[in-house]
Amino acid sequence: MSSHTGDTSTDPEVIYGLVKAGLGHALIPSYWKAETRMESLVYLPIDQPSCHRTIGLSWVENRLMPIATRHFRVFVIHNFSTQKTSPLS
Repeated sequence: MSSHTGDTSTDPEVIYGLVKAGLGHALIPSYWKAETRMESLVYLPIDQPSCHRTIGLSWVENRLMPIATRHFRVFVIHNFSTQKTSPLS
């Protein structure tokens, strides 16, 4: 398969609308399918090559961090970290 990227979006509704209108195809995370009700589209799982995205999380040490931010940081580290570090450090 080859493709020319003509548009990019991070909004699932926009992506599904463009594909449903016949304006191309999309690579989407598998969890998006469970979160939407677009049964009319065809989903083909991709096993190879491995598709992944790296997202970073950073903060300034010794700076006051709101409690909501601390909870979010703990959540992200606990649920998505591949490194075994303390989420409170």
